[in-house]
Amino acid sequence: MEFNVNGKVALLTGDSRGLGFYAARALLRNGASRVFVSSRKADACVKAANELNSSSTGVSGHGKAIPIAADFSNPDDIKRVIDHIDRVTNGRLDIVIANAGAIWSAPLHSHDPTAIDKVLALNVRGVFVAIQSAARLLELS
Repeated sequence: MEFNVNGKVALLTGDSRGLGFYAARALLRNGASRVFVSSRKADACVKAANELNSSSTGVSGHGKAIPIAADFSNPDDIKRVIDHIDRVTNGRLDIVIANAGAIWSAPLHSHDPTAIDKVLALNVRGVFVAIQSAARLLELS
């Protein structure tokens, strides 16, 4: 897929593998200058960034994937990520893809009600807080 994001700075959440990883790769292949790759596990972020920055993915020399571990169900972690991006990019953020998500698979009759709290914290509140926190940078770009 080809599209133009030349020079853009992006944040993707939940992109150490799967759909998020491929979205990060597409952004880099299509001209993004920096893509912040984020997931809960630091080692997974580093591995994904290293793979994205390698020549084997076809993005080497285009832009740079930058790992930043964070739990996007935690508003304080979200704020930390956005503040970090603000500092290292001088307030530049053009794209946010809130891809982090969770499921809790269990039969309805045995589903623990507290499990839905975890799912909603990441899939709903986390998306809202991420976009809300990033809005001040997105409005400047």
